[in-house]
Order: sequence, then structure tokens, then C-alpha cells
Amino acid sequence: MAKLKNICLILLLLINIYCKRSETGISQAKNVDKLVINRLQPLSTAKVDSLLANVQYVSLEVTEESIIGNIDEILVTNEHIFILDIYQTASIYIFNRAGKFLRKIHRPGKGPGEYTQPADIAIDQTTSVLHLLNEFPQKIIKYNLQGQYKGEIALPIRFRSFSLDNEGDIVLINEPFCRNHGNPAGHPNEIYSTLYIMTSQGERIEAGNEINRVYEENAISHSNFGLMKNQNITYHPLFNDTIFELVGSLATPVLTVDFGNHKINEREVNRLSMNYFLKICAKKNYYYINGQHCQTPMFLSFYVYSSKQKKNYYVIYNKESREGMVFYNSRSSIFNPCNLIPITSWQDQFVSVVSVSKLLEMKYGLDKVSEIPTETLKFSPTHNFLDRIDENSNPVLAFYKLRPEKINMESVFLAEE
Repeated sequence: MAKLKNICLILLLLINIYCKRSETGISQAKNVDKLVINRLQPLSTAKVDSLLANVQYVSLEVTEESIIGNIDEILVTNEHIFILDIYQTASIYIFNRAGKFLRKIHRPGKGPGEYTQPADIAIDQTTSVLHLLNEFPQKIIKYNLQGQYKGEIALPIRFRSFSLDNEGDIVLINEPFCRNHGNPAGHPNEIYSTLYIMTSQGERIEAGNEINRVYEENAISHSNFGLMKNQNITYHPLFNDTIFELVGSLATPVLTVDFGNHKINEREVNRLSMNYFLKICAKKNYYYINGQHCQTPMFLSFYVYSSKQKKNYYVIYNKESREGMVFYNSRSSIFNPCNLIPITSWQDQFVSVVSVSKLLEMKYGLDKVSEIPTETLKFSPTHNFLDRIDENSNPVLAFYKLRPEKINMESVFLAEE
């Protein structure tokens, strides 16, 4: 009986150890969605007009204070649109949802509330506090919506992307290249996991995947691949074929892309510099998920890069039907200026940036045509909207919804070779 009791105690101890290890690791999801991509064709084209359910355009007001150089990061809430221009103006712009300019935060410098290398923004909607991630010195700066400085949070290392979860915890993503090259000399990054969580209770948690040291010398990993949030936080570890969702501190696989023979062989690229890495990938015709992804409750969108072709392909995946479409080009009517490549998302809508030149082209086209069928103008901005657009306008945002039944390979056509 004593022997049986000891065995039970050992089993309970092992279960407890396993549970503790699982708290901040990778969730072992049994049925992970899989999308097979084993051939990328540069003639593949999507018909934009047939994919859209609806589009709403928002013009960002132009004043002396609100001229945007470039949209590098964008946040959308129920009441506001936040724009971060990292390089050209080093400013945060705050607009209401109709595009009316409210204020700008522009505080370059090295003092409290000032920044030298802005990288990313996040908003705590419960407290209405805007967070700005500064790369070096490593810190998060907090402002209220009137642009007033509300404090700073010191960071242990350099990060380039972060988000806030629904509990107000700060989640940062750790990139391989930043382990040795993103910190002060002689102080390499000792955080070995992909995610670093700073809870509102003061805890510091290493979570998600372990850092893949194969790519530490590859400068591509210094790019901002980033955390994306829309209801849930999702992320994509560099050169990993899976997109994950953060649930608590567990990384749960959402979608795995099966590249077959085009999957990167890590033994061949282990610790190679960027140039040698790209040469090997081109020679072997490797594919990999490239750049930022976006998500809505129903869709995931991301790029896949063909190393041999040196081309990015765009992928839209329907989580409910488990169907996807992959295309290189997109075509639309001259009266549909909607850009299909999103920069962020909000609820069930993707948000993209529409070039002013495309809107002006459409505006002049409308002036030359006397009668246009209503159906042709289904995804067009109104005449009143276009009248406000000129060469000095800020970029225009398109909030659009996709038709779920059209997200499949039948909506992609191939031009004759």
C-alpha cells in the first residue's frame, strides 16, 4: 500500500511539473489549420471588385500640424485613429473616426517623455493611455489623449514591436537579430523566448516560442514583423511556418503553411549572414512567410516570399471555411480605388491606405464620363468626398469587408502564359 502511495505521489509531482512548464510555453493544439502552398505563379491575379462586400473611405484632415510624411503604424479604436510616422516626421497623429485632426505628439529628444527612435504604438482603451515604444534608450512612454506625458516604463533590452492585451499587460516580441545587435556593446540579450510579457502586477514572463538562434546573424530579422491585435494578439516568429495567437501566456497555433519541398532547411542557413542566406534560399527556391500579417475574426492575411523569383505573394485565409487564396497581382475597375493590402484591421474590417494619385485619377475619369451605372460605382467614394481630395491631401484610409464565399482559389485567375 505504501508503495502504491509513493507511485501516486510521483505521478502527481510529474503532472504538476508538466502543468507549470505548460503555463508559458506552446499550446499543443491538436487540429491546427493548414494551408498548402507548393507553387507560386506570378500570373495569378485577384479580381478585387468580386472579393469586396463593402468599403468605407476616410480622408485624414490636412492642417499645418497634421501633414503626414508616411504611415508606418496605425491603430483604430471605436473613437480614434492613431498614426505613427516613424522616420519622416517622428510624430503621432490623432484623428477622430471621421478623419478630423485632433492633435499631434511630437517630442524628439532624450528627456522624460521624449524619444529618439520611435518604433510602435499601442492604446490602453480602459485608461485611454497611449503607449509609445522607443528602441533606444529602451523604454515605453505613456501619454494621455491630450498628448500629456504620463510616465515611462524601462525595458531590459531593445524591442521593435509590442501590444497590450485585454488585461492591460504589455506584450513585446523579441527578434533574433536583436539578441546580439540591438543592445549596448557587451550586453547581449539574455531573453531567449520570442515573447516578453510585463504584467500590470509587476511580473516579468518569458513566453511563446524559444528564440531560434539559426537566424541571429541574419539582418532580415531586424525588420519589424510585429505583433498584431484585433480582439486577440497574433504573431509570427521569424521564418517559422506557423502564425500563433497569444492566449494568456500560451502561444496557440492558428495556421500552419505547408511549403513542401520549398520549406527552408535550417541546417543549410544556420547562422548565415543576410547575403549568404538569400543566396542559399534563391538557389533552393525556398518560400517563407514575409513581413507583417493582419487578422480579423474570420480572416488572416499575410505575404509569402518566393526566394527564387524575388517576389512577394499575398495570401488571404478564411478561418471558418479553411480555404485560402494566393495571388501576385490584383485588378479592379478604375472606379474602385480600394487597396486590398491592409496595414491593420478593426473588428471585422481590414484597413488599407489608398494613394491620393489613384483617387485623383478616378476623380478626373468621372469628370469625363456623363453617365455611369450605379453598380459600377459600388466601391467608389462619393463626389463630395472626391471634391475634398487634391495633390496636397493626406493619405486616405479604406475600411473594407471581404465576401467569405469568394476567398478561394476560384477567385484567382491566371493570365495566358
